[in-house]
Amino acid sequence: MLSKVSNFVLVIAKGKSLEGSGACLAACLVAGAILAAITQVALWVVVVGVICATLVELLSLPPNDNLAIPLVTGGIMSLVKLL
Repeated sequence: MLSKVSNFVLVIAKGKSLEGSGACLAACLVAGAILAAITQVALWVVVVGVICATLVELLSLPPNDNLAIPLVTGGIMSLVKLL
């Protein structure tokens, strides 16, 4: 059930809202900033991962977001880090 904070909810894909994608982006940025501060991962690689994670969450790749987000994002970040 979707709780209404405002009268307007922008649904952008498969029941995903702009607010939900924004929350995913914000949570990933916070987690990524902590990761970059603790480890030797470059901040630009983290930003690429944050954008990738938000897009994967928005697309809802099968079978499940909880599986697709870390696998796809980790793969993309590993490839980007090699460049």
